[in-house]
Amino acid sequence: MDELGCRAFAAARAMVGVRFRLQGSDPATGLDCVGLVWAAYAVAGKRLVRPGDYPLRGWAQGRVEAGLADAGFGPVADRRVGDVALFALAAGSFIWG
Repeated sequence: MDELGCRAFAAARAMVGVRFRLQGSDPATGLDCVGLVWAAYAVAGKRLVRPGDYPLRGWAQGRVEAGLADAGFGPVADRRVGDVALFALAAGSFIWG
């Protein structure tokens, strides 16, 4: 079990309830999905490369994969506890649970 991943996961869980803020990366003022990952890993002791001024949608798959690689994430086959799953959904799609 990866200790850094476990710490990041625990930090992210502790941020449940933090308000949403577009491109937010500070739990005190709000987070978005990228900001949550960035903040959780910072609390866990690892500063990830954080993309700036990213769009809500429309990134090409290659750009997303390059950004994840720059932040230290690998392909699904190499997954470990604490890794981040990225899902790409078409506009208007919903996930029902």
